[in-house]
This record gives sequence, structure tokens and C-alpha cells, in this order.
Amino acid sequence: MPKFSEYLDKLNSLPIVEDKSGLALVEFAFVAPIMLTLGLAGLETAHLAATHMQVSQIAMLRLITPPVLANLSTKQIFARFLPGSI
Repeated sequence: MPKFSEYLDKLNSLPIVEDKSGLALVEFAFVAPIMLTLGLAGLETAHLAATHMQVSQIAMLRLITPPVLANLSTKQIFARFLPGSI
């Protein structure tokens, strides 16, 4: 019965094992989804922080200056302080 090392030697001598031409493409195929997921997660986290900041600023404006904003609807407040958001 052949030993495991003999099988390993036969496997390593095959031409397909020695061919390294597609190695970078295979590595890219493994890494690309991970990097894309991390990048999009970072983008969404930044968007969440920016949106949270905008909402907090509007809430603070509503608390600080109620007479000025008392008769305005939320849509009008957004239009006044965040142009282009609606």
C-alpha cells in the first residue's frame, strides 16, 4: 500500500498544480466580497451619523427657538434648514 507522501508527490508533479496563472484572480474573487461589504458598511455608518446629526440639529432648533418655528410644519423646517432634502 502506497504511503501518503507518495500520493502527495504524485499530486505535486501534476501540471495543473504547478500552474499559477489564475492565482491572482482566485484571490481577488475571495477578497472582493469581503472588501465590498466592509466598504459599504462604512458608507452606511457615515450616512447614519450624518442623518442623526441633521435630525439632532433640527430638534435643537425647535427647542431653542420655538416662537420662530412654532407655526412651521416639519416639512417647512426641513425645507428651510436642509435645502435640497425634500
